Amino acid sequence: MNVLTSLTYEVNGRIYRRNAPMDTNRGSNLRGEFDLTGAYDIEYDEDLDYEGNVDKVGDEIIDEKPKLDDPLTKEEVDEEVEVAEDHYNIIYNNKKRAFMTDIFVPEGLLGKLIGVKGSTKRQIEEETYSKIDIPRRGEAGPVIIASKQQESAQRCYDRIEMIVLEGRRRLPFTHFVMIPCNTEEIMNKHGEYVEKMLFGDVHESCKEPAIYMPSPKLHLTIVPLWLFSEKDVQKAAKIMKSAVEDFKKKETNKIKMTIKGITHMGDEDVDEVKVVYAKVQSELAQKTCKSSL
Repeated sequence: MNVLTSLTYEVNGRIYRRNAPMDTNRGSNLRGEFDLTGAYDIEYDEDLDYEGNVDKVGDEIIDEKPKLDDPLTKEEVDEEVEVAEDHYNIIYNNKKRAFMTDIFVPEGLLGKLIGVKGSTKRQIEEETYSKIDIPRRGEAGPVIIASKQQESAQRCYDRIEMIVLEGRRRLPFTHFVMIPCNTEEIMNKHGEYVEKMLFGDVHESCKEPAIYMPSPKLHLTIVPLWLFSEKDVQKAAKIMKSAVEDFKKKETNKIKMTIKGITHMGDEDVDEVKVVYAKVQSELAQKTCKSSL
């Protein structure tokens, strides 16, 4: 491989070179002692059904899932590989004779990772010389990666991470960042608007109380978030706290904004609009929100 012209790929803002993995046991058994039993030959919906394709342990490499957060004894772990925070967290398990790590995959994306009849999972395992252990339906826990080479475990992790990053936004968002708008003045104005709509000369479809947001819950949505684990939540909270502190250092004045009129998403057909929202006028608020994303 020519290191000057090798392929590269991006994962979560990081650029990697596509190295050819080193494996001293290449041949009929690419993974040496830690091949697992084959997947069940069942037709899968890659987005929904993954229960039948979960490997059962077939040898000593993953005869039990390591608890990577627990203290590991000297008999079990020879060394912990130093890596960037919140990334690979690879350990070398001397007992199982493999480099191991784990990665959280949302339940809704496990089928995507497995693929039809386990095709995606097998392809990743074969191309990265690693083994992947996926929890069964209803079982909580991360996806476990094991390989004889540290680099192979990293490449396997990257491949799974790309599937998660590409697929997570197909799922419904779990959280959102917002600015509350439940001041007395705004709630009173909103109440007057709702009353005019319910009892005014408007189309009957606008007179259903359930379509209006309760005044105490009025807010400005900044950005939706896809947080599928406690680790994701903690990371997002840390980033938001840092953003607020940075803003307080740069801006000493309060953000003033004018809320007037209603609108909808510009790419929607008016007859198909499902959500309308208030128009907000504030250059500082717009600038602050964009810089925080």
